[in-house]
Amino acid sequence: MLPMRSSPVPRDPRHVVVQVRAPKAGLSFVALAARVTADEIALATFVDLEAGLAVILDVEAGDGDPPLQVRGTVSLPRDDEGTVLVSLDAVDDAARERLSLLALPESGTTRAAQVA
Repeated sequence: MLPMRSSPVPRDPRHVVVQVRAPKAGLSFVALAARVTADEIALATFVDLEAGLAVILDVEAGDGDPPLQVRGTVSLPRDDEGTVLVSLDAVDDAARERLSLLALPESGTTRAAQVA
């Protein structure tokens, strides 16, 4: 029998788990972040969220600290690819630094650029 060893599982930077709560809509669910910046998070989800809806995001940074809680507003509702864009409200410096460590590379043009 192999010995039991405890070691942290390395975080795959392509997978950032986000607990999403939308109190006014009575919703709570988990999504994967498709893109993370200090100003916005694109969520890959099957849940339809309307533009303007206030949300609370608990972002699992995978750094051993508790999830980072940020508030935001849905700026673009779910598209055909299942992505919802959330603009983050006033993010303090410590949260901004943790989010920058999670920054996922952009894949092509952002939806905001496509809409503008």
